Amino acid sequence: MTTKQEFSPPIPDGFENFSSVSVVGIQQKKKTALKFARNRNQSLELEREPDNKQDPNAIKVVGRSKGLIFGDQASIGYVPRELASCIVEGGFWGSVEPRLRRIYIGDDEYIEVEFQLLGPREEKKAFNNLLQEVVDRKFEGRPATVWQKEFYRMFDFTVPKELTYLAARHFIHEKSAEIGKEDQSAIRAWECYGDIVKELLHPQTRETYNINAVSITRLRSAVIALLDEGNSFEAMHRNIETVVDKLIELHPNLEVEHREDDD
Repeated sequence: MTTKQEFSPPIPDGFENFSSVSVVGIQQKKKTALKFARNRNQSLELEREPDNKQDPNAIKVVGRSKGLIFGDQASIGYVPRELASCIVEGGFWGSVEPRLRRIYIGDDEYIEVEFQLLGPREEKKAFNNLLQEVVDRKFEGRPATVWQKEFYRMFDFTVPKELTYLAARHFIHEKSAEIGKEDQSAIRAWECYGDIVKELLHPQTRETYNINAVSITRLRSAVIALLDEGNSFEAMHRNIETVVDKLIELHPNLEVEHREDDD
C-alpha cells in the first residue's frame, strides 16, 4: 500500500524556487522520517552541521510535525551535497529556506520527501550560475544521460559516439534556443517528453507506479503509440499514468504483481 501527500505552503513575497530536490540519506533515518510523515502539520527547517567529518558544508533537513498531543522535531536527512556546497560556500546560508512539497511512502516503508529551496528573487541568477558550476565539476568526463540522448533523437540529430554529459548539456542549450525561435511548441513538447523520461526511468519514482525497470526503447514505443492514438505530449505529461498503462498494455511483464492504484 502506497501513500502520497502533496503540500503547497505559501511562498514568501519576493522569494522564488531555486531548486527542487529530495532529502538524501533519508533511508538511514527511516524510523524518524516515517514518524514525521505520519504526523500532521508537517514542515521543514535547515540546520548547518559544520562538524560533519565527511562534509563540513553538510546541511541537515529537520522535520517538524505534530502528533496527537505534542509537537515533534528531528533530523530526517540532508540537503544534497552539491546544493549544500552552493548554499554555504556561495554565502546563501540565512537567505534560503525549504518548502515542503511531497511525502511518499511506498512498499516496505520506502520513504521519499521532496522540497523546494526558496530564496530571494534577486539572488536566483547568481545561485543558479554557481550551482551549474558545481554540477559541471561533478559531471566532467561523465557520459551523457539517456535523457540527453533522447533530445538528439527527438529532433533527428545524430548522437555522437562517446558523448559526454557536459557536451550534451551545451548542445541541448544551444539547439533549444535555436528551435524555440522557430517553434516554441516543439520545445514545450520536448520538455513534457523529457519529464516523462526522467520520471519513468528513475528507480525510485517507478515504485510510485508499481512497474519494473523500463528500457528507453520500450518507453519510447509506448509514447509513440499514444501519439498515434491522438494523445499529445502535454496530455501525457499531465497524466503520466496513461503512459504507464500503455507500457503495461504493450509489455505486460513490466507490471508488478498486485499493482494497485493510488487513490
